[in-house]
Amino acid sequence: MKSDLESIGKDTDEEKEHSVEGEDTWAHDSDKFYASQVCGFGPAYTLKEAQRNQILIVPRVTTDFPSLVLFGFFVLHLLVVWFFAMDKGQLLYLMNGMDWRGKVCGSGDLATYSRQAWINPLMSNIRTGSICVKDCPAPADNKEIDQNTIICVCNHKYWPNKFNSATSPTTYSQELIDNCATSQANRLGYFTKVLTAGSLLREDAKTGATGGTDQPCAYLYRSRWAMKKCVPWVSPSNLDKVLTQEQTAGAVTTDYVAQWLGTTQQIFSTFMVDVAQSLYVVGPCIFIATIFAINALVMLRYCVEYLAKSLVFIMLGLVILISWMTW
Repeated sequence: MKSDLESIGKDTDEEKEHSVEGEDTWAHDSDKFYASQVCGFGPAYTLKEAQRNQILIVPRVTTDFPSLVLFGFFVLHLLVVWFFAMDKGQLLYLMNGMDWRGKVCGSGDLATYSRQAWINPLMSNIRTGSICVKDCPAPADNKEIDQNTIICVCNHKYWPNKFNSATSPTTYSQELIDNCATSQANRLGYFTKVLTAGSLLREDAKTGATGGTDQPCAYLYRSRWAMKKCVPWVSPSNLDKVLTQEQTAGAVTTDYVAQWLGTTQQIFSTFMVDVAQSLYVVGPCIFIATIFAINALVMLRYCVEYLAKSLVFIMLGLVILISWMTW
């Protein structure tokens, strides 16, 4: 009986060994084979280890190689389109905005004026009052409104009655015309001036009896940098003082700049600007992560034991470092 059992066990062992050795397609060398063939990586086992631990030799390979190649071409195409858009597109329009003339802030003559602002948030057509500035305008001493400093836009097409003495002899503003004729105003498209006593520029910041808030000049108000723009930072109770409002129907207090910045389109544009500007950080991080991933695959292929031990020591070191930094 004992000899029969030994014979049966010996035959079973021989069958198992033969079944493992028969998998010639999975043996990369005479001593070891790899249980997974994904890119040639994975733990290696001897035939005796596979027999003792009952390790299955299962092919784990790409099942849809043509789709993988197609996806690779798709990613490559996206990269080509992205770099072409960065090189040939007008990304600065999206990032910095433009003034009322359509000139990009931070480009050309306005290279040092990279921030977009507005002279008058009460103006319904906010693009008409758009300007480019170095820093967000704000009065001294953190005041909300400075009615002794005025900003005027030199847009003679939108306000022809203010700039043409021949066609509008009763409404034109000679002081506005003279200040807009300076080289600085020609380059920027606007000017800022501290008002003196009796300055006629105050008339260009009045709504008149009709209550029109679309005026070429407005008083300096406090603004701050938000959403990649110089947005108004004035309380609702003081916002109407950006202009001298003379209408009898009541003061206009609608902040059209804030309304525009709150639209879905502008929020999405701001998000895209953040993504574009973060590429200088995200790009190198992705590259470094890719290098580490390839290195990990190679180490898994050739030195699994060293990789496992090194990861343990690295994690231990990080725990000690973070604990020390937060102590």
